[in-house]
Amino acid sequence: MGRKRVLNRRAGRRVRSRTAAAAAATPPEPPSEEPSELPAGRALFREYYARQKLLSSAADWQAFGQSMRSPLPITFRRCGLPSRSAASEACWAEGQQLIRAFEESSGRQGRALPWCHGYQLPLSRLELRSEAQAS
Repeated sequence: MGRKRVLNRRAGRRVRSRTAAAAAATPPEPPSEEPSELPAGRALFREYYARQKLLSSAADWQAFGQSMRSPLPITFRRCGLPSRSAASEACWAEGQQLIRAFEESSGRQGRALPWCHGYQLPLSRLELRSEAQAS
């Protein structure tokens, strides 16, 4: 049960590692699916987040899993370089016309992201492709 010393290659010195008992202790598994039923990558993913101890209840784990499986919305931002401001403004003006047309035809409203000079459309990449094919 003693501590073993391991060479830290970057620093060139020996450091103590965790005890065997601490290394063997695993965090509680997230509720729901058993790790044996999951593909290896998903089991490791769940174990990683379980070790972070960010989520405690089964409802939190369920909401987290659902969020991670949902597709990301389309998000883009404008170039803020002063040397490209004229081109950026021209593209942004054309982009705003396309966004307005999309919002009017679909009834779905996007949102501005002022912290990054961007915009987020309320649909995924796959939804955008199906909208384009339908038009």
